[in-house]
Amino acid sequence: MSRITFILLAFTVLLASCGPQTATTRSGAFDPYVRSEEQVTPAPQQPPFLPRQPSVQTNKVAILLPLSGPHSQIGESLLNAAQLALFDMKDPSVELVPFDTQGTPTGTANAMTKAIRNNVKLVLGPVLADNVDQAGKMARQHNLNVIGFTTDSARTGGNVFTVGILPYDQGQRLAQYAGRHKLNRIVAIIPQNQYAQEITTAFEKTASSNGLSIVQKVQLSPASDVNVLAQQLASAKGQFDALLMPVGNPQMVSLAQALTNNGLSATNVAWLGAGLWDDTNVTSNPLMRGALYAAPSTQTRRNFVAQYRTVYGQTPQRLSSLGYDATALAIVLLKQRGGQITTADLLNSNGFNGVDGVFRFNSNGMTERGMAIHRISGRDQTQIAERAPTGFR
Repeated sequence: MSRITFILLAFTVLLASCGPQTATTRSGAFDPYVRSEEQVTPAPQQPPFLPRQPSVQTNKVAILLPLSGPHSQIGESLLNAAQLALFDMKDPSVELVPFDTQGTPTGTANAMTKAIRNNVKLVLGPVLADNVDQAGKMARQHNLNVIGFTTDSARTGGNVFTVGILPYDQGQRLAQYAGRHKLNRIVAIIPQNQYAQEITTAFEKTASSNGLSIVQKVQLSPASDVNVLAQQLASAKGQFDALLMPVGNPQMVSLAQALTNNGLSATNVAWLGAGLWDDTNVTSNPLMRGALYAAPSTQTRRNFVAQYRTVYGQTPQRLSSLGYDATALAIVLLKQRGGQITTADLLNSNGFNGVDGVFRFNSNGMTERGMAIHRISGRDQTQIAERAPTGFR
């Protein structure tokens, strides 16, 4: 099977009058395969909407989100993005049916009961890890697949997949980049959280095949004195080529200052980070200039964000692009497969092309993504140091 692309980007054409575009314009509402660049009819500048109950037979797709409770902003942003995909794809045979999980396992169970009664063909969501567990168990009893939005890889497998942007891909991509650029000796500064641990583990697993070695691991806790840590590393300057730091704000602010004060700025030694650095608070920090991080390419996402702002008048949550991609994927597969989506359909080894670049599902339910390496150039600007792959081998 060829790779399926479902980025319509009708909104790229819509925004063309606002200035030059850097993203490739693709069309594919009823032809999801990769093809040559072409123009499409601009989408009307009006909010999309969930379709009313149609009079013809439709394929229903459930989307389970925390539309109430403390995580409702994330849920609403994901639903908005899913509606954009529904609007862009313009396929009247698919009906997107939202259910509120309230962000709890109990709420998820109630939502799943309603979804099953609606005879849905696929479940998108939930977001929270324990909610995904609950949805997966109930979906399994009815031979349904679940595409969750969690980044917890421990929740996947069997009939449960995640379209989340996982730490493993980021760690692996950083190791590949470091190997190509002869950053062979690595010091890892590791916060005490699962995200950082998974990135470091992935980096380690990929390190030896790329000629790398982790010469030192430094555990970073909220109580750590980053000035003492930086001084200790400065005394070993010349014995390592790069610092692997899956560290987010606010701790990264003080760590960057301490390292710079001790002669270990990002211009003196390579700083390697992850998607946590894809954050205005990080990229606008002048001390981060020259730092490198692994994350999906922003080229296509910029157009998605612009369309979202045009339609809804606000900036989408970072996770919202997952709602767009999952919905678009469901629509394409339902059309291709005659209204049914099997596990084999999701395990297309050539993958799919979405807002955050190419991705595919592995048999363990985890998502493998093509990551770019970004270099922070200052003033909330980044440059591509190494492009994301456009496909899988």
